[in-house]
Amino acid sequence: MIASVAPDPAGAVGPDWTFSVVFATFRWAGYVGLALLAGGLMFLVACWSDGFRDRRVRRVLLAGWLVSMVSAIAVLPLQGIYLAGGSLSTPYSAALLEATLQLDYGRYVVARIVLLVVGGFLLALAVRDRPRSAVRAPRTISAVVLGLVLPVTWAGTGHANASGELTVPIAHVAHLVTSTCWLGGLTVLLFCVFRQDGTASEEEVGRVVARFSRVAAACVATLAATGVYRVLRDVGSVGELAGSTYGALLVFKIAAVVLVVWFGSMSRAVVRTRFSFRAAGAAAAGGGGRRGNRADRGAGGVPIASLRWSVLAEALIVLVVLGVTAVLVATPIGSH
Repeated sequence: MIASVAPDPAGAVGPDWTFSVVFATFRWAGYVGLALLAGGLMFLVACWSDGFRDRRVRRVLLAGWLVSMVSAIAVLPLQGIYLAGGSLSTPYSAALLEATLQLDYGRYVVARIVLLVVGGFLLALAVRDRPRSAVRAPRTISAVVLGLVLPVTWAGTGHANASGELTVPIAHVAHLVTSTCWLGGLTVLLFCVFRQDGTASEEEVGRVVARFSRVAAACVATLAATGVYRVLRDVGSVGELAGSTYGALLVFKIAAVVLVVWFGSMSRAVVRTRFSFRAAGAAAAGGGGRRGNRADRGAGGVPIASLRWSVLAEALIVLVVLGVTAVLVATPIGSH
């Protein structure tokens, strides 16, 4: 029973600091795992279908799956301990697990674990070295399950689930999907596309980067729209945030997002001015052969290096944003 494990309001002092850090860390790991898994997969579907055969990409997806599964398994008992007072010294019991599973939080996390198992099996089929016709269905279905359905399970573990309005969880899921697509795409770009060791031509890299640039621009627009809606809907008034922990975290998150958008605009400027110019030059030269390809590759070293540093900065800042988000979802609005 939930009542038997809930803390006594009269003596409750809230979770201790150590427990809060551990719980927030596993929530943050869940967001990162989702970004690597779902975001990386959506990047492959939208921008780089040949990447399914790349070993580095497979490692990124596997890491995302493992981190997501470990996080999901860990937050179940941690939520039970939170219900019992929020201390790592609290003995865990079947009653705590039962109390968690009776809540929407527990049901959503269990659904997350099931989707990870099903999606992981489909993803294993999708990355096999088989003809495109044989892997098209697993790739499409795994993208839907992991990229679109899996993020829905996060809607029931935060403020969005308590709103009682359908538009709020929809905005929450859209916000989460676009942010994970952004970080997942940045990760695959940084560790896979930009590190092909000469196996991919500059033309291929340019096409992939140009596609992701358009996807990232759409992600930024969606993040801005859903973020503004959620702030207006959840907060209600600026006065409620003044001097509150939630307000300080929200301001920090907004500032970090503005900074990462600035880095993203730098990357898109490089894409427009460098890669589009070189693609036009390659088409005009036509048939330059291996010599021309090498020249393009050498000349392309500077823009790719510039993009690598910009993408790295974007990815690191988005990781910080996800960390702030992991704390925000457990922080009551207006709390001090």
